[in-house]
Amino acid sequence: STPNITAPSETSYIMAQFKGITTIALLLLAVVGVESFAPLAACTKTRLLQKNKVFTSNRTAKSAFQNKNENLSHQTATTSSSIYAQNDGQDGSGSTSNFFLSNNDQITLGVVGTKMSLIMLVSEYVLKTTGCGLPAGPYGIVGAAEGISYLGVTALATFSIYTKVKTGSGLPAGPYKVLGLAEGLSFLALGVGVAVLIFQLGDYGYIPNAVPMEGGMCQ
Repeated sequence: STPNITAPSETSYIMAQFKGITTIALLLLAVVGVESFAPLAACTKTRLLQKNKVFTSNRTAKSAFQNKNENLSHQTATTSSSIYAQNDGQDGSGSTSNFFLSNNDQITLGVVGTKMSLIMLVSEYVLKTTGCGLPAGPYGIVGAAEGISYLGVTALATFSIYTKVKTGSGLPAGPYKVLGLAEGLSFLALGVGVAVLIFQLGDYGYIPNAVPMEGGMCQ
């Protein structure tokens, strides 16, 4: 007997064709998708690397900026310490930068203080040898210079002691060391003055008047 073979229906044939076409389309889409995704993935990876590089650069720049600030702070502190240390000493002109008198003022004070100290020393020498200080001179100029010198030398020595107490050191040497010379002579004149005063009392038994007076021991 002949087997009964059933011919495939038209619907089954169409479904088989559709499945085949669908499978091919999916394969093509997969291939195209992979090929399209590869550049996108590479681009995404590149962007991520660039962002990471920028982030790393920012962190490096931030660290460098912080280090720079720390170095600047350290340098500022060191500079400040150096300035304070230099203020305790002397600069090249012989004056200290923390001293409130300018170089010109220091020169003036030094010259005037030196002259006053010399006048005072001469007065003390005359007082020791004669028992009286310098004469009044024409219009009392010499006597006035003598009295002002005693006051000025005392003020200069007092100022030096005050500076010593406040800053830990006496007056600066000043330009050409003239202020230091005046300071030293002022203390010398005061020391000699104390000695002459003692000798005056022992030799003559009196202390001359600061201003010559009629009937006084020294006129």
